[in-house]
Amino acid sequence: YRHLYKALLQAVRYSKPSRYVVRDELRYAFRKSDSSAYDEGQIARTLEFIQGAAREKGIESQILKNMCHTEYMRKSTAGT
Repeated sequence: YRHLYKALLQAVRYSKPSRYVVRDELRYAFRKSDSSAYDEGQIARTLEFIQGAAREKGIESQILKNMCHTEYMRKSTAGT
């Protein structure tokens, strides 16, 4: 959890709306899933993707940025 969260914060460059979105999504993912459902390889690939987004502004960072923006807009418009 901590490795994923730290990497996500670095990937979104600690920007205000995105850091809260990734925090909430990560919490939700860990709370809703069964601990036996975690695949070590899948987590390693996800961490590699996130670290790639943090390293440089490439396709990974664009995908992560769009995902954060979409989730933020979904949550902000759901309340109205």
